[in-house]
Amino acid sequence: MPLMNYKYIRNIFSKIIQTNLKEEHSFSRNFVIFGYRILYSLIFTIEKKILLFKNRSKYGKLYFNRNYYVNPKKIQYGSLITDNSWYYYSRILDGDWDQSKILNEDSAIFQAIRHRFIEGKNWEDTEYYQLLTNKENNKILSGGYSKEFCDKKFRKLDMLYNEIKNNGYKSKKELDSSKRRSTKFDIQTILDDVSVDIGREGRLLSVHGKHRLSIATLLDIPLIPIVINKRHKEWMEFRTNIKFYFRNHQHKNQLKVLTHPDLRNISFKKGKIPLKS
Repeated sequence: MPLMNYKYIRNIFSKIIQTNLKEEHSFSRNFVIFGYRILYSLIFTIEKKILLFKNRSKYGKLYFNRNYYVNPKKIQYGSLITDNSWYYYSRILDGDWDQSKILNEDSAIFQAIRHRFIEGKNWEDTEYYQLLTNKENNKILSGGYSKEFCDKKFRKLDMLYNEIKNNGYKSKKELDSSKRRSTKFDIQTILDDVSVDIGREGRLLSVHGKHRLSIATLLDIPLIPIVINKRHKEWMEFRTNIKFYFRNHQHKNQLKVLTHPDLRNISFKKGKIPLKS
């Protein structure tokens, strides 16, 4: 399904809500919003299952909504495609989207979290806060978020940091136990967690959940759960060659060789590589 269809559906519902359903029609408004979410989730689920079937027929078993566990410090760069994640999720793509040269630790998000929790600065003094408010010389320009919106957002970040520091890191699936039975193709749960793309050389590239990733890195959390968003076509060719080799050979150092999270489920003569390492 083309990306334009997602936008088309969203635009139709937005026009219905904004034009015909004002705040006083709260029941009808909520009903339309609920229907929109159901329809969107249904389209997402059907399309991704078809896409997964096609990919598996060519490359074998692939997982996109399974948690893999990695050291957050191994996710050093960001993907160059981070928008329209509902469309790109579970895809195998060619191109140069994996050639980012910007370190996550140099990003405004990471630096703001470091300034706040390591150096004890106020959020308002960070570059990230200035970017969100589009502030220049203490004046909020057009396109920036309001101070109320930003203050609420950063209060949540304070709470998130303290939650992870005091109680350990948990995935969105673990945090939202009420949705535990319906998260397999729950769009919001899947895409809001720490998700990564896999580049042509197997490099893990951050896509979503950068606040959580930054906090886990600064707190030296040894392993965090991630989900895979998309994979590079050249990586899939390499992965297929690895899979073919270990299907036909038994390598004495195989458990040490296949440490990449996307290679741990490859079958060999004595079983599978464990998901955690």
